[in-house]
Amino acid sequence: MFEPRPAALAVTFALLGALLIAACTSRQPPRGGPQGGPPGSGGPGGQMTASLNGGQIARPVALLFTGMDSDHDYTVGPAELTAGISSEWASLPISARGTVPAVAMSNWAAMALGNPDALPNHIAFDVNLDGQISEEEFRTRLTQEFGRLDRDQDGGLTRAEMLMDVPLRSQGGETGGMGGRRPPGGGGGRPPR
Repeated sequence: MFEPRPAALAVTFALLGALLIAACTSRQPPRGGPQGGPPGSGGPGGQMTASLNGGQIARPVALLFTGMDSDHDYTVGPAELTAGISSEWASLPISARGTVPAVAMSNWAAMALGNPDALPNHIAFDVNLDGQISEEEFRTRLTQEFGRLDRDQDGGLTRAEMLMDVPLRSQGGETGGMGGRRPPGGGGGRPPR
């Protein structure tokens, strides 16, 4: 009859324990991303994280311009831009002075751009830094954003122009200057002595 040795039992249990620990720590993240949110959200509340690796994304202001496509031809033209900016301006809480407080732009950004911190933010609109956004500042900023996205400068903004490439990252994470890993905290400077 077979009689197990105590040393063999100890090694067997150690190996089984190591396999069990490895199995528990290597389980897949919950469906829908790391925080259990919608796929592609990357975190709580739909916040995008730095986990994108390649592909294409659209800036939040592209969401606004997409909504201005009134004839549904997948291109936003100059007339649609003018009408869209006027419509957006009319939706804002305009004061008796004909301006909108810069702080109120956060509420607009949350609705129109998807996040109160999305760019262009209230600081980008408030060119003269008086804490108030005029219709001219609002119109100028959105027209500039439209122009930046209109790569072929033909006056029409297509869906393809609204997309931008996400750079590929190496498998080892972020890399610094000469291909080495960045130190924790991203600090440069001299190495410790």
